Amino acid sequence: MLRCGPADGRAWWRYVSSSSSEWALSPLRPPMSTTPLRARRARSLRRWRCVIEAVGVLLRSNDASLTGCEGGPSGYERADPFSGRRRGHGAIRLFSMPVPATADVVVVTYNPGATIASFLESIAKQAGVASIAVVDNASRDGAAAEAAQSAGVTFVDTGRNGGYGFGANRGAEVGTAPWILISNADIVVDDGALERLIEVGEADASIGIVGPHIRELDGSTYPSARPLPTFVLGTGHALFGRVWPSNPWTRRYRITLDPARGNVPAGWLSGACFLIRREAWERVGGFDEGFFMFFEDVDLGRRVGEAGYRSVWTPRAGVTHIGGHSYRSDPAPMLKAHHDSARRYVSQVYPHWWQAPIRAMVAAGLAMRQRSEIAAARSEAGTQAD
Repeated sequence: MLRCGPADGRAWWRYVSSSSSEWALSPLRPPMSTTPLRARRARSLRRWRCVIEAVGVLLRSNDASLTGCEGGPSGYERADPFSGRRRGHGAIRLFSMPVPATADVVVVTYNPGATIASFLESIAKQAGVASIAVVDNASRDGAAAEAAQSAGVTFVDTGRNGGYGFGANRGAEVGTAPWILISNADIVVDDGALERLIEVGEADASIGIVGPHIRELDGSTYPSARPLPTFVLGTGHALFGRVWPSNPWTRRYRITLDPARGNVPAGWLSGACFLIRREAWERVGGFDEGFFMFFEDVDLGRRVGEAGYRSVWTPRAGVTHIGGHSYRSDPAPMLKAHHDSARRYVSQVYPHWWQAPIRAMVAAGLAMRQRSEIAAARSEAGTQAD
């Protein structure tokens, strides 16, 4: 057993175990000795040198692996602060000090109005924030830049409106934390939510994405976690979801998100607010920027799953969706973008030549659905205006 000071059985400090991965300081009662006073003082000085060196390493090192000693697993050595000679910490092995995981926060904006200030105020209260980046896609209202400056956080002006995925990809480049929180501006994060999201992810290395419990202003749960849409599941839900809400495909697609039931596995999580492991993000290359709006989160969940990671919705962390700008006065552009993204997603899931009939059938169905939804939305908007 390794000791601090002379190997004569009188050491005050020793290893707890020479086989354990966890080491600690362990006091030994000094035996009665007839050693001359001068020798005992010299031995005591050597003991305190060890203790001081150990404390210095602990305070200066952010890496729990730099806790080795001569003869220990890492063999880490440094200069003796008293004599200047190189020597190992042959007497002391420090406790492992795991560094809490953190997340880089990315919020993507486009004419966000006052919502961005509310988001930044809520995220500033969170533990575990490594950095905050406000990424603006060529807004005209100036709210994002003003809010970022007021909060003292990084502001990234992309110079063009390249879509949500485009902005999120630019923001993820700002930091290097092991986790990334990506969010819309119209989200208010509950106190402690980020820390709990990280805890859920850190508890299982197979988890790549963690989604919070997203609530609407009325307290209802936003459907932010769903299975990946297959041809049969997606077609059944698209065709019958509105006219026959209780159809079997829609019931399978709309996962029950009950906070009392705990974590729920999902195929994809809403891009409105989610936490993703940076390792998984970089492995899949982030968002596919070919999706201008909609389905970029579905596609991300699919590719993260194919890379071997899981997506999990958790009620342990909550956020509130306070609502952004409405497009009901002219729903056509948004509905067109939604259906264009759906066609792109299907073409990526069914890319082979022999799957062309599937792509054709889906494209025809989406075109009919797009026309009917635009007509219905405009009719509703006209009725409300009257």
